[in-house]
Amino acid sequence: MKTGASDIAVPSGSGGDPRMMEERDVKLIVTRKVTIGSRSLRGLIGLMVMVLGVIATAAQTWAQVGGQVQAQTNAQLQANKPEGGVSPASAPAQADPGDDGQEDGPSWGIMHRRFNTVSGASGGIRVVDPGTGSPGSIRTQVMLDAYSGSDFLIEGDSVEQDGQAISLGWSPTEYMELYAALLNRGTAISPQDRSLHVLGDVLVGVDVGFDLTPVFRLGGGLRFAVLNAVGSSDSLLDATGVGVRATAALDLMRLEKAIPLIARFNIDYLFDNSGSIIEDLEDSKLAALEDPARRGETRHLIDRFERFALGINRVDILTFGVGAEFPLELSTDMYLYPMAEWRLGLPVNRQDFNCPFFSSDEDRGTSESADDTCMDDGGLESYPMTATLGARVAFPVRGLSALLAVDLGLTGKDTFVRELIPTAPYRVLFGIGYDYDAKPQPPPVVIAAPEATPEPEPITGRLSGVVVSRGSGVPVAGAVIKFVDYPLTALATDPSGRFTTYAFPPGAISMNVSHPDFEAGQCSGTIADQGGEASIRCELTPQPQTGTLTGELVDGWGIPVAGASLQLVGPATAAARTDSSGHFEQADLPAGKYDVKIDLPGYALRTATAVVSPRSIEHVTLSVPALPKGAVTPGNGELSIVGLEFEADSTRVSQASEGAVAALADYLVRQPTLRIEIAAPPTRKPGLASERALTLRQRLVRAGVAESRVVVASEPARSLTVRIVP
Repeated sequence: MKTGASDIAVPSGSGGDPRMMEERDVKLIVTRKVTIGSRSLRGLIGLMVMVLGVIATAAQTWAQVGGQVQAQTNAQLQANKPEGGVSPASAPAQADPGDDGQEDGPSWGIMHRRFNTVSGASGGIRVVDPGTGSPGSIRTQVMLDAYSGSDFLIEGDSVEQDGQAISLGWSPTEYMELYAALLNRGTAISPQDRSLHVLGDVLVGVDVGFDLTPVFRLGGGLRFAVLNAVGSSDSLLDATGVGVRATAALDLMRLEKAIPLIARFNIDYLFDNSGSIIEDLEDSKLAALEDPARRGETRHLIDRFERFALGINRVDILTFGVGAEFPLELSTDMYLYPMAEWRLGLPVNRQDFNCPFFSSDEDRGTSESADDTCMDDGGLESYPMTATLGARVAFPVRGLSALLAVDLGLTGKDTFVRELIPTAPYRVLFGIGYDYDAKPQPPPVVIAAPEATPEPEPITGRLSGVVVSRGSGVPVAGAVIKFVDYPLTALATDPSGRFTTYAFPPGAISMNVSHPDFEAGQCSGTIADQGGEASIRCELTPQPQTGTLTGELVDGWGIPVAGASLQLVGPATAAARTDSSGHFEQADLPAGKYDVKIDLPGYALRTATAVVSPRSIEHVTLSVPALPKGAVTPGNGELSIVGLEFEADSTRVSQASEGAVAALADYLVRQPTLRIEIAAPPTRKPGLASERALTLRQRLVRAGVAESRVVVASEPARSLTVRIVP
């Protein structure tokens, strides 16, 4: 449904001043989310509240029905009680659902209830708590927020913004919480008559928390903020933000003499990618400008109203948060939680956004000017810092609560920079929450059955054994023990080779023992008639730890190379030779890693690596390139290189010269103490001679020649020259 549209346009004039209504030919319609009218918005909010009401009513009805069913069950058991059975008067009494289980000190409700923050995680208003609520509890909340004021973004303006959030939190265990939130927002500014509506931002996350001491909790969390795309951007991943958070809480309610104070501390880093959703939009606007400036062009950038309405940051945010909560019990099952919080966001320019503000306007970055400034110019006054004051009320209706609070903008509300969302001077928040199973149900009444005469326990015993290697006596860890006459799960020996069997009746117990490195064996032991534990020792024969290496040797064209000698160096040293088809085989090699050296006249010197596994056959294919004959000839302090040429006006070696380069590299590898100097002939292109010499040097280094052995001459030569350096 779409009842209205909002335009992001390029006005004529400086910096995209939203007060200037004349527009150029460029006008791009924002497709950010689906826009909705105020009537549809009220209907959506009403539907959310109705859903919460249905959940609350169903939960309470289920609790009442469960209590009635339990009462009927107890009455029936009493009526059918056998003679001599236990009287209900002697059975444990059913706990009162309103009883908190504590005669002294704070009640259960004020000690253990948790509430959703604006983001959906449990805690205060915006500062998160490492506590996760009772296992199995589910929390949901509808949150409304609003701002309305004038002279905020532009002098003489009137800005209104309202937001809605519905969140859901679940505690599967006492250490973990999963949560999700759906966020909507609508913003309008006049007299420019501009409006933007955002529907469907999604926030999902997971938090963990632990009690380090009775009063101190520590935790952390990970969350993902998924924004829908704007313009032609199709990928949701481009706009997905990732938040990492560390949390701590000091809960003085848990002291022996409880103090109504819970202090919370948060450190949060948000990898904010929201700026990516308008990149293609701004690029399109820039391309459509008739006269873009060469430097400092800003007309295509979204303005402060659009950043405020769409929630766009161009930098990451490191946030420090501190909060205090004062739990008070007003009456039976009626609680009040006053809260105060402070949060400061420090921007981090991970995205390397280069902020332009080439402007002579001294009032830039304030409501007196439409031209934004940058963080380096705005400083701390442009950072988002807020204080939040509010209170939450938990009603006697089980699980129902309400929140009323106000955010006060401390900084970022008067100084506007292109990297950050403007901070509203204030924001009023109202929320209604419901905590399903906020308080555990009382245990059912248990009627004890008549005591029966216990049967005598059967006599059993166990075998306690060790598995060792035959001959050396070294313990065998990880050996598998299977029982021949019993269909039981196999056992495995521990790192010291020991094991203890299940409990068996007296008699002989036969076992099959196996391990990948040993031959399979059998072992048996006997449990005495009186039971108890008996010791046994099992021995396994080691298998050979050798393997076979096979392979084939081919040249650079894949043609088999016959009669080549190979040297294998590793746990053992061996020599192999290829047959007429280029194959070789070496058996009984100790397991391990081997270097295979191939030194064959007319071919490049090569060393390959092969791994031999115990009791296996490993196959490798080795390649050795053939070298052109007579390509490298030493004499008169130089190396004569035949057929080494470069492509015309290029540093690339010609395809026909690859063999000459390989021959030169092979010659130097075989002469490990030889140092050379390369000089290339001059060319029409300045500097090309030295670049060719450097290219040849890099090729030799990649082929295994040490960098210190190859230098480049400072002056060119008449022809490509490779001198031998003393």
